[in-house]
Amino acid sequence: MTPRVAGMVVVTVLSNLAGLPAAAVLYRQRNMDFELFLCLGTFVTSMCYHLCESLGTSLWLTEVQWHRLDNVMAISSFMCWFVYLCDFTDRRARDACRFAVMAVVLVLQEGAPWDERFTFGPVLATALLFLLKRWLVDGCGPKCDPNRLRTGLLLQSLGVLCFIRGLDNDTDPLRIFHGLWHVFISGACYFLWDIVQPQATAVARGHSGGHLGTSLSGGTHVTPCRDPRAGGC
Repeated sequence: MTPRVAGMVVVTVLSNLAGLPAAAVLYRQRNMDFELFLCLGTFVTSMCYHLCESLGTSLWLTEVQWHRLDNVMAISSFMCWFVYLCDFTDRRARDACRFAVMAVVLVLQEGAPWDERFTFGPVLATALLFLLKRWLVDGCGPKCDPNRLRTGLLLQSLGVLCFIRGLDNDTDPLRIFHGLWHVFISGACYFLWDIVQPQATAVARGHSGGHLGTSLSGGTHVTPCRDPRAGGC
């Protein structure tokens, strides 16, 4: 193994270890198993993709195949974060959104895996879902931890800048900026996956400061706040 290859393994493969604290955050929370699956799926597929890329070999799947799976997991994770911000109190509604996210991403990435419209479009669509649900249906934004939100968004912004800078492989042969993308976005996930003070927590504990009601699907839920002064993210 040449020094350049060893450097790429350290930078692009081992940098994925920064995602494990975010997985631990998801593991400790109620009803976040699907998001934990996406987090660990991104961790595994990204490591395999970059290991194949660095060594010029295949690990059951080729580099391109692992890359496509990595994209599926990463895009689905970004989309599910907006579903998380929606804070659905009806588990069926939340699960329907989760499964729809995975189905849409799989179809789009299978049909046109390198089309940027199908990378950013689905994420923007779930961002719109979040805005419609929280401000038109609930009448207020989610109650968030402001410190974790600010820290998470700062790390995410730094990660995006590193990702864009790392697209030029000619000026970054060791892909250092892509490794920094892994580190910063993993740090962002650690904070951003634990910012909402969920309405659904009250259901799990059997009490709430709000009113309890019955959803259309028959499940108990907390009536969302409709006072814009209640605050949010």
